Amino acid sequence: MTPRTFRRLFARSALAAAACLALSRGHAQEPLQASLQPPPDSAEALTLLEQLVGLEVESASKYSQNTLDAPAQVMVVRQEEIRAKGYQTLSDVLQAVPGLYVTGDRAYLALGVRGLNLPGDYNVRTLTLIDGYRVNDVVYDQAQPEYEQPVVAQWIKRLEFVAGPSSSMYGGNALFGIANVVTLDGADAPGMRIEVARGSFNSRRVVGQYGAVLPGGQDLFVGVAAYGNDGETLSLQSYGTPDNPNGRVAGLEDMRYGALMAKYRDGAWRAKLAGSHRLKGQATAPYGTRFGADGTEYTDTNGFLDVSWDPGASGDWHPQGRVSLSHYRYGGRYVYEPEEEGLPDAVNYDVAEAQWLSAEYRSTWRGLVNHTIVLGVEGRYVLQARLRNFDRHPAATYLDHLSRPARAGVFVQDQYRFSERWSLTGGLRLDGARGDSAELSPRAALVWRPGESSAFKLLAGRAFRSPNLSERFYEDGGVTQLPNPDLEHEHITTVELAMEQALNETTRMSATLYRYQLHGLIELVPVSDDEDEQVYRNRNMGAARATGGEIELEHARGNGLQLRGSLALQNARSEGRRLSNSPRWLAKGSLVAPLAASLQGALELRAMGLRWSGDARVRRHVVANATLRYAVTPANTLQLRVTNLGDVHYDDPSTPALADDRIRQPRRQFELSWQARF
Repeated sequence: MTPRTFRRLFARSALAAAACLALSRGHAQEPLQASLQPPPDSAEALTLLEQLVGLEVESASKYSQNTLDAPAQVMVVRQEEIRAKGYQTLSDVLQAVPGLYVTGDRAYLALGVRGLNLPGDYNVRTLTLIDGYRVNDVVYDQAQPEYEQPVVAQWIKRLEFVAGPSSSMYGGNALFGIANVVTLDGADAPGMRIEVARGSFNSRRVVGQYGAVLPGGQDLFVGVAAYGNDGETLSLQSYGTPDNPNGRVAGLEDMRYGALMAKYRDGAWRAKLAGSHRLKGQATAPYGTRFGADGTEYTDTNGFLDVSWDPGASGDWHPQGRVSLSHYRYGGRYVYEPEEEGLPDAVNYDVAEAQWLSAEYRSTWRGLVNHTIVLGVEGRYVLQARLRNFDRHPAATYLDHLSRPARAGVFVQDQYRFSERWSLTGGLRLDGARGDSAELSPRAALVWRPGESSAFKLLAGRAFRSPNLSERFYEDGGVTQLPNPDLEHEHITTVELAMEQALNETTRMSATLYRYQLHGLIELVPVSDDEDEQVYRNRNMGAARATGGEIELEHARGNGLQLRGSLALQNARSEGRRLSNSPRWLAKGSLVAPLAASLQGALELRAMGLRWSGDARVRRHVVANATLRYAVTPANTLQLRVTNLGDVHYDDPSTPALADDRIRQPRRQFELSWQARF
């Protein structure tokens, strides 16, 4: 793509987005109705300066602390922004964070952090939490950010993203960052709410919720969600035939999703029950399946029961504990050409299923002057984890592996405020697993607070990731993958300099510089040049590094106007070459504005630089999304959301499952929804 073409593309998306705000002439003459405007006493109504000084997060240190004091760079996306921009999934919310980007292969989405997002690695190096519960499963060690989890954007109170390694507090997987999803309580959204939507590709969506504070003081929240679509018509020219030269395929990308989440709090005890199920049809012929054949599909089922105990502080001690029971199941159905003409299609099945118990106890101690010390122990026992691959007709089994791994860790962290403006945090965790080597994960943070509304942080840490069960033991009869039980751990060491500053009552700025060094990265590589089989190996990554910087500006006013913009420059390289699926820059901008007394508009621009997919170049692109919200009455709102507003044709690098080196991303989509409160 030439610079001139890119400028035209940028202008096309920008002009299309600006058209949605053409009604705005400077500032709206009247405020929005109460249904679109936060209550005066709510957190959303505070100035940016007040939010910066008073905003508390828990994910950085496992206890509540101000974001400016946290021993990490913590970026927060709040509920009012999620609502105004019409976000639907966790992936939508994550893309509002500077330096993060989401790519997809039309089966799953993968989260990129600071230029690190190898195709086929589905979020195994980022830890996802739901109200502190560890979401990553025990088979793939992954947490998918879209419709594979039992949380939709409407139930998110805020997202806390902790950049950098956090193994000193959380153990494995926390290499690139932690995404902690804080969900609504009943007191946050009292009464009943429902949202019904229809959109492009015959999409249907229903989200319902009920919240209440009961007469005895107990808090209750229940949410249900369902979504479905018939999928997009694709043109995959690499599959073209004389009868179908463009490789056109329709009706095979359908999806069905359902989710339930229930939360209950009574005094010191909290319980959460959640589950979801997704079925996604595949039109891209993954793993050499028959192109155009119906029936190749993936299913993902997640469920957990999490019970936590928090009695509050008693003297110098504040104990907390939790125990959870989790279930995960993945199913893959692959339709292949029959072995002989006239026979039915050959069908292969993948099944990964696991149940596990997790428990944690920790206590925060403030018995020493100017010290806040966290001590904790955490364990996980897999009741059963089973990997299977088989054909049904004729019957043949290629893999049936059963594991019951167990893992435990102990951790300690001390935040020492040695002067009015300075604090030093040190953390250390020891992890061990049955049949695996132990790991020490340290972290250190020096924080300088020159003023009440500013902070400068020097951060350093080391984190690890153990190879997951699939990387070690999966095979499918030598068709696509071979096992490698001798894989070793991945490691990352990081140094980061970060700052956050309120420039005035309505404007804030944050910036960071970082350097990541990776060792022993686990990567899927071909067994040989002339064979199709692949195997996970620890590549010699001594020279692999990611360096870069990010800057973000945010401006907000009491009338509902909000501006946010960020720029990330990043350089992730290995052995002198840029890593696959790693853009050199990311630029994001968004605007939320009142357009009239009952009308609110929002638009986003997301731009990404050139990437590589193997030896192929994937062009840079700009995509715009827009949302209009109209308050019909204080309790009823109509919303129109348009994604890929300029109908930009753009690609993401492909994954090892697909034959092409790039995959076309969704085109323009419309959705009209009605939201009501009762």
